[in-house]
Amino acid sequence: MKFKILSFLSFFFFVYSANAVEFEPYFPFLNLSYIVYQAPQPIEIDGNIYTPEWEKATWTEDFQDIRGERHPEKPKYRTRAKMLWDRNYLYIAVEIEEPHIWATITERDKVIYNDNDIEVFIDPTGNGKQYREFEFNAFNSQWELLLTSPPYRGGTSFTEWDCKGLKTAVKLYGTINDPSDTDEKWTFEAAIPFSSLGFVRPGSQWRLNFSRVEWLKVIVENGKYKKIEGTNRFGFEENWLWAPTGAIDAHRPERWGWIQFAGTIVGEGKEEFNWNNGHEYKEALWTISNRIQQYTFLTGKMPKTFEDLELDNPMGIKYIPLEDKEFYLSVVSDMGTTYTLTNEGVMKSSINREKLKRMMELGGRTPGVNPYAPNWLGTAPADSISGWYQKSLQMRRKMNPGPIDTLKVLRNFY
Repeated sequence: MKFKILSFLSFFFFVYSANAVEFEPYFPFLNLSYIVYQAPQPIEIDGNIYTPEWEKATWTEDFQDIRGERHPEKPKYRTRAKMLWDRNYLYIAVEIEEPHIWATITERDKVIYNDNDIEVFIDPTGNGKQYREFEFNAFNSQWELLLTSPPYRGGTSFTEWDCKGLKTAVKLYGTINDPSDTDEKWTFEAAIPFSSLGFVRPGSQWRLNFSRVEWLKVIVENGKYKKIEGTNRFGFEENWLWAPTGAIDAHRPERWGWIQFAGTIVGEGKEEFNWNNGHEYKEALWTISNRIQQYTFLTGKMPKTFEDLELDNPMGIKYIPLEDKEFYLSVVSDMGTTYTLTNEGVMKSSINREKLKRMMELGGRTPGVNPYAPNWLGTAPADSISGWYQKSLQMRRKMNPGPIDTLKVLRNFY
């Protein structure tokens, strides 16, 4: 017989508190996934993504607003991507619909998102540590960063890191910096060497996300594109992602999409995405971790129990608050694996092999769901951000009225 997850995985529990905190409505883990098939041959990187090998690859879902369902209005312009791989490279192709192609940055390792750009985030280990970020504009100017962990968890970014062997190209379907005409789009193509990312083999799963920064408050002045005065800083740009994070912050690796490297050459067969065991336990830990951080931000103190978080604890998760706003979460799965998560976002797991053996003898398990995920999202105005994120955005603007480095702001703010 098959082992079934206990019924508590089907419910979300509230505990009434007289001093209730206005928590942000729950944002679901979308768990977008993509099968990266093998390229039939090395791909020439020239910006043309409509070649035979790319035509066989599937598109990702169209990019959405970074806030996801909290901001249901679709992005003004379409963006989508494809991926392939071989023994040396992860190949990426992005299609960026854009009637007004412009860019100003021509040097490498500048803050590219001050222009319209395409960004790629790659976390080979899937634990939110030591991940890479790449940014590119329509001039094909690039910026690569290595981040120890997300800025909102106190991570540090190393802008001096360079991805050796990186190949990139842009192709324009229109003209750049010419307001006199209407453009169609620009395409971006890259070959990112695994030597700068990590070991990969068929079946490997990484976390990855794409982001597009689009400055819509732009006018034409003296025959040139120009951002409207006062809107050239963080908070006035549009952020469109493949996997929305639910916050005005793309650096939420726990909410990025998943990619799985296939052993099949593109166009020669299909493979299914295989979710790893324990997925729902990890999601539960991330959900509670986010709730703890909201509580700490809104009240200025650490929660003492699950009751402070207005949550019951059907999974039996252990919450251990430490000093200096540090904490430790732990849960044991039905398969005997212990998952732990720290305030710094370090996720680890250890296996009870005896329990695992007994469970396998019973016929395995049925994947469960995150019990802290209600079947509602709460309400939020479609044209604004509510609650915690609204307050945090206002605070960032107040702290930084002029042009700023987003990574530095988030690092200081959180």
